Amino acid sequence: MNNSETIVKNYMNDDLIFMLPKKRSCLIEVLTYIANKIPAGELSETDINAQIQRVISFPDYVSVRRDLVDFAFFKRTDDGRVYEKIQQPK
Repeated sequence: MNNSETIVKNYMNDDLIFMLPKKRSCLIEVLTYIANKIPAGELSETDINAQIQRVISFPDYVSVRRDLVDFAFFKRTDDGRVYEKIQQPK
């Protein structure tokens, strides 16, 4: 298990993320994990919310969605109706 996997596992229970880390480096690892679980392509706000809720066990999917945009895993239209995954460098 590499360091990224270890960090993510620390925030998982029953294969779901149970909280977002406070530490920025850990948060980025957890957001990377969540983003990788969401399919590429355009998603409505309802669709991205549903995708996030499949991966987390806590109710605050809105904060996760906001962080995914703020940390450039996803971009959204100005009206917030459409989300699209940003290709991350390898």
